Amino acid sequence: MNFVIITYNHNNEIVHVFFLPQYFIREGCLQKLSRRGYQQRLFLLLSDVLLYTSRAQSSSQLQFKVHGHMPLAGMSLEESDPNVGAANGFTIYGANRCLIVAAKYVIS
Repeated sequence: MNFVIITYNHNNEIVHVFFLPQYFIREGCLQKLSRRGYQQRLFLLLSDVLLYTSRAQSSSQLQFKVHGHMPLAGMSLEESDPNVGAANGFTIYGANRCLIVAAKYVIS
């Protein structure tokens, strides 16, 4: 079974097409800091890009809305100070943006 993730812009035009699972590495939920506080997002790590999504409202199928993506080339991570912000937090830098995220648990 092959999966395809298609992202659309506000005019319903296709922006990107990602083919899964041949590039899939790992997935997991993180809390992403936004203007409204921390929001739960499902992050998908592919061989060349990091996608962050949320579950879309759908009555019959499991669907996810892609909120953004960042290429892995040039990406860097920085662990956050636990006294400033959320515990288990870190910052992802890349593609002219920065994401502040936090995990519920530390997994070794």
